[in-house]
Amino acid sequence: MKKLLPIAFLLFPWAQTFAYPDQLDNKAVKYLGGNPVSPPMDFNKIGNSFKNGELILAQAGGNLPSSGLTRSDKKESTDDEELEEELPTFYDNRKPEIGAWVGASNPFPGSEAQKYLDTTLGGGFFYRVPWPWIFYVEVGASYSNYLSRSERALTTIPVYSALCYKLPFELPITFMVKGGFGETYVVARPANTSRWDKTLYAGFEASFVAGKKLRIGIRLDYNKIYESDLNAPAETQYPYVGPTVDPRLNNPYYYNKVDTEFFHFGLMVSVFL
Repeated sequence: MKKLLPIAFLLFPWAQTFAYPDQLDNKAVKYLGGNPVSPPMDFNKIGNSFKNGELILAQAGGNLPSSGLTRSDKKESTDDEELEEELPTFYDNRKPEIGAWVGASNPFPGSEAQKYLDTTLGGGFFYRVPWPWIFYVEVGASYSNYLSRSERALTTIPVYSALCYKLPFELPITFMVKGGFGETYVVARPANTSRWDKTLYAGFEASFVAGKKLRIGIRLDYNKIYESDLNAPAETQYPYVGPTVDPRLNNPYYYNKVDTEFFHFGLMVSVFL
């Protein structure tokens, strides 16, 4: 018996015992927790190797048969992320907003009003909605009381509606141009005459979004009040008036009909609704 042990040791298939299997059947794959593959995977054709610290699966398309995992360098993206990449950033924050401004109100340089009226403090408010298309519609009003070195004074309350366009610049600061029309309630002193006059409006705005609810910036508004098409008051048609009436009111030469121009420069704050 002792003589047969060396012979049995030499004839035992040691090479097949320690060699890795050429094929892996579905039962073994299922036992290891993977997905069954058909036909059985040939390990000789996988050719696993390491390159730059990463596992490369050759001949297998990057798939691991034992786990059913697929190696892919492309990051999966959702529909929301794809939509955000397609939309330019200058269309962000297109929400209705309401705000106010305060600053200097001035007669326009070179206009007739600059000869008599001084700069004053003015303010106003506005409401803006994103419509139509890429434009905005803004409605607003302001108040200014212009004084002078004489008894003359002028109070203006312009009410306007304007179409706004946000310039498509990829910058942290938003630039917006405006144009529209409206009417201005004008009170002239010392005559204390008041009326509504047609008004042309134009504006420019530079602002930035602070947080998620606020917009802070500066704005420049221009108003041109049309009075050249007005008729002279009825008092000028009756030269004979009572002693209590100012004689200048019935003299047509005292009425110089001109178009007045003003511009406003101030700080603005608005809130997204």
